[in-house]
Amino acid sequence: MLNQDEIDALISGEVGEDGVAVATAPGSTDISKQVSSKGKSIQPFNFWSPDRFSQEQMRAISIMHEDLAERLSTSLPPFLRANLKPRLVHAEQGRLHDMMEELPRVVHTEQGRLHDLMMGQDPSQLFHMITMDPLPGLIIMSITPNINNVILELRLGGKSEGIHTQEALTKIDQMLLVDFAKVVIHDIKESWKKLTDVEPELEDSTNNTHWIQMTMGNERVLLISIELRLHEETGAMNIYIPFKMLKPVAPLLRPQSLLSSKSAKSEKVVQKETSIDRLSKVHLPVRLVLGNATMRLGDLANLSPGDVIPLERFLDDQLTVQIVNRTRFLAHAGRVGKRIIAQIVSIVD
Repeated sequence: MLNQDEIDALISGEVGEDGVAVATAPGSTDISKQVSSKGKSIQPFNFWSPDRFSQEQMRAISIMHEDLAERLSTSLPPFLRANLKPRLVHAEQGRLHDMMEELPRVVHTEQGRLHDLMMGQDPSQLFHMITMDPLPGLIIMSITPNINNVILELRLGGKSEGIHTQEALTKIDQMLLVDFAKVVIHDIKESWKKLTDVEPELEDSTNNTHWIQMTMGNERVLLISIELRLHEETGAMNIYIPFKMLKPVAPLLRPQSLLSSKSAKSEKVVQKETSIDRLSKVHLPVRLVLGNATMRLGDLANLSPGDVIPLERFLDDQLTVQIVNRTRFLAHAGRVGKRIIAQIVSIVD
């Protein structure tokens, strides 16, 4: 039997003579803030949604996606033709339902259930379903609607005014956002190489949250949130990774192994090579200028078929090769079959 003093100590959460702290009753001080006489803090254990990964494994996942953010800072600006600096801000574990109740929240990494994480999503948001062969399951990737609006404005050649409306995405809008997602998927493949070789592929893109929930169910997922700042708009790119996908590679989630697997090349060299590789695929207009002529407006107005226009250039003179309306090379004109060609002679400084 407990005496009255022991009952009062039990209710108030005081520490007994054996040094063991006692749980508090409902309405009293939070148990997570109780401290025993030996200075040990008491942490509550959530039996409904326990953490699946240790702090060391979460740190490894953060390192892997910090690398993803660095790669995106190199690949996305040329694609969007705008300054963009993605960054992974925070790492946290918990149940998705509890985390979604605190929206809006700072971008971070956390664990929980997909159904709860997707509560309160904007109807104009687009979700990309990505396979990661040979790992099981699907990754779900989405970008906050305000950043989607800026991306669409930039891709269509406009200027974002920072106005976000919850309008349904058109087919053209979805196609443009899919192109953006494919750039991100390429960098996901490169960042995951530190962990294992995967072949990510975009399986589908949809704005139907019910379809996502039916496909994924209510399984626990790891949420990776990367902050995106674009044209004075701040949003996030959310990546939902199911636990069953990470389970086969869980033993490899060690920060030491991920850090030691970095290439010997410096980061600047890697970024330079990546930029050169992407720029080499850009299409630019090339023009071979045969010559110039100066004419009076009256003569120009009276031109007719068969008239000859003398150029300010001789037959033996070298022709100019212009790239984006700038003279870069000197060349001789020739012919191969039925096609006119230009043989580069020298480079114009």
